Amino acid sequence: MKPETQIKIARTTSIILIFVLLAGPGFFLYDKITTEGEDVSPKMALKFIGIMYILMTPLIFLCSIYIWVLKRRKFKLTIFIFSLHLLWAISASIISGFGIMIIEMIIIVLLLQGVLAIRKLERSEQHILTKA
Repeated sequence: MKPETQIKIARTTSIILIFVLLAGPGFFLYDKITTEGEDVSPKMALKFIGIMYILMTPLIFLCSIYIWVLKRRKFKLTIFIFSLHLLWAISASIISGFGIMIIEMIIIVLLLQGVLAIRKLERSEQHILTKA
């Protein structure tokens, strides 16, 4: 697979993850209200959404930086941001259980495509420089 395609896969995954994280609390509340029929006050709903956004802000920030780093093709920073996301995924998997672990593994594999692509590009640039 071409490195440019791998970078596009990783960036698209990160963009989709941002949208899912932003829409998640609202969908959770909607599901809670409609299926379980719980009586949720507007004040409680706003507190829940606010707390969830505060807790998810670091992950949204990491995904945004990952998109920027992949566009700039900075290898060391890509590795650092990817490892931070990996630590976040491991801790979320431990806390949440097996169901979230499968989703996190898929996301990690798709984000890993960007790291591998930048590594390929770096290696090919070094190979071209040594030939010249």
